[in-house]
Order: sequence, then structure tokens, then C-alpha cells
Amino acid sequence: ARWVAQGRSADAGRRLSGYARHGTSNDVQELVGYRAAEAVVLLAEGKPSEALSAAESVLSAADELGTADSTIKVAFPAAFEAALALGDRAEIRRGLGYAYYRNDQPDQARANLERAVDQDAGDAETYLTLGRIYFAAQAASERRARSVRASSLRSR
Repeated sequence: ARWVAQGRSADAGRRLSGYARHGTSNDVQELVGYRAAEAVVLLAEGKPSEALSAAESVLSAADELGTADSTIKVAFPAAFEAALALGDRAEIRRGLGYAYYRNDQPDQARANLERAVDQDAGDAETYLTLGRIYFAAQAASERRARSVRASSLRSR
């Protein structure tokens, strides 16, 4: 996922092919790790249907591994991004916003949740999550301002 985010999807695809044996592994963790990486690479290659299939297979293991598992956390945004590539729907935007929020990516979460609200898909949970994001951003801004003031006072 990191290489794809850096624009190195070809490198990620080559690296993934070296782990192809994990795609048929009986070990759930190996299989899920491979399929999550595959979903991200396929999405970057412009293959949303295949990416969605890979991500869905990862998410089916969520009950066994738990949703806090790092592999599952990677698969949620990949699944929603793939679904969005197949058609922009408000419910998908909302789900993607929640996935990004749970993965500590508040800017992406905010953008997708705001888009869901614009598409008339805002429910109480959407507004509550947006409120949490706005509050956290405001608190971070205030902490930065206090830190700058403290630094300027110390340098006098």
C-alpha cells in the first residue's frame, strides 16, 4: 500500500508477484495479507472489479481476524475505493469515510463524509463522525498555536 501511495504501483505489483504462493495459502493471515495487497495493486492498475473481489475476500476474514487487524484495516478503504470506481454512490462514500476515520486518516474521512452529506446520505452517525473530525482538527490547531506562542516566549 505504501508503494502504491508513493506512485510506485509497478514496483508493488512486481513485489506482490513474488508472494503469489500466499494467494493459495491455507494460513489465513498469509492469504488475507496477500489478497489485501492485491486489492490495493489492482485498484492502482485501474482494475476496480478485480480489486473489489480481492478486498471482499479479505473482509470475509474479518470475523476470524478481527477488524482491528492491520490487514483488514488496509482492505476496508481498498474495497470502498474499488466500489466507488465502479460508480459514485453516497452509501459507498459514507462507508469509505468511516473506513478512513477508523484508519486514522481524518482528511480523507472528512472529504468522503462531506461528499456523502452533499449527496443526501448523511445520517446521525455521519454527522457525529464529522463533528469528531472537526473537533479534533480544531483542538490540534489550538495546540499548535499554543506551542508557537510558548516557543516565541522562550526565545525572548
